Amino acid sequence: MRRLSLLALAALAGAARAELQWKVTDIGSNGFNQANGIGNGGLAFGFGTQGRTNMVWEQGFGVTEIHTRPGTVGNTYLQDANGSGTVVGWQSTELGGGVTRREALVWDRALGTRKLFDFDDNAVEPYGISDTGIVVGRGGSMVDGMEAWKWTPTGGFKWLAKPDSEPGSRAQAVNSAGTAVGYSGAGGYGKPVIWRPDGSVERMAAPLNTIVWNVEDITDPGYVTGILEKNGLENGFLRDPSGNYTVIKNPLNPNWFTWGAGVNVHNQVVGRMYDGEGPYGLGGYFWSAETGSLYLDDHLAPGQSNWKIASAQGINDAGQIVGVGYDNGRLTAVLLEPVVPEPSTMAVFGLAGLAALRRSRRLRTPRVPRSDPGPGSVVKPRPVARPSLERHRS
Repeated sequence: MRRLSLLALAALAGAARAELQWKVTDIGSNGFNQANGIGNGGLAFGFGTQGRTNMVWEQGFGVTEIHTRPGTVGNTYLQDANGSGTVVGWQSTELGGGVTRREALVWDRALGTRKLFDFDDNAVEPYGISDTGIVVGRGGSMVDGMEAWKWTPTGGFKWLAKPDSEPGSRAQAVNSAGTAVGYSGAGGYGKPVIWRPDGSVERMAAPLNTIVWNVEDITDPGYVTGILEKNGLENGFLRDPSGNYTVIKNPLNPNWFTWGAGVNVHNQVVGRMYDGEGPYGLGGYFWSAETGSLYLDDHLAPGQSNWKIASAQGINDAGQIVGVGYDNGRLTAVLLEPVVPEPSTMAVFGLAGLAALRRSRRLRTPRVPRSDPGPGSVVKPRPVARPSLERHRS
């Protein structure tokens, strides 16, 4: 196999494109068992098995534990990374008497862990950082409520406007222009909003008879992914800057759910889906307009049969995917990189052979959970799946 750049992948003809495969790399040394995202510079972040220790992985450096800033004791919670290798999140410190303080932290390899800015109240949580260094999140009192904010390297901290008087808001992700997405209203979920660079805010309109529950990521051109629900079924989506939605269906069964977790500048979406396998019944998928939905387990490179991908958590502009996998039953953080078959392999199969291979995959015996509800029934996320593979652990 040979590794290809995204430009090379884009130039491939239909047959080769349909046979896109991924090489899996175990990046889970030192207890790093869930990669939650990856920046455009190739730095992945997530958490491990040792309590609340958060970690990063980078080629040439391996796994690095990210601790609280010097002189403090507590837990770290990493939420996003940008192309410069800067990671944001927060540290949680017990002050005694049941009082917890959350401080915004930033980390990079050169300067280590430090405070992003001073904050008067007892909780501030960064959730997203852009390649231009803009950070968004929520802050306030963990008792009285939390509201969305934005921080820029030139303008510092400011609260974000709300579309109405309902309490509670959170900015989840931000692009290089400063456009942010998140939630506003009671509980936030189910009430997504977009904050424009000029400070204006608007509700993110949903398709007819549909609820948009979750927004997870936004690209520099303004495409958004997350989770919507229609007729009781949750699906990932890609929303374009004009407000048009593409619903991402489960490649194994259209009545099984998908969640959108990450999107890159090429409008390639990754996320989680129900597959009825493994301890949580979850798998990972890749979607693009050219390929449609691909079940990652069916598109691993030769020699990767020991792997079961449980979730795809993020994708960067180079097409690198990170998430969670099982190596012969052992849970670990994984990196997936796109490859295609060698020309000699394609020549053996030919176009007809490749088409037959695709048909055989589509017609294979479907993966049926032990409690299969039967044809036509909707499979919703099982409660155990949410806390087990939550991207933004708090």
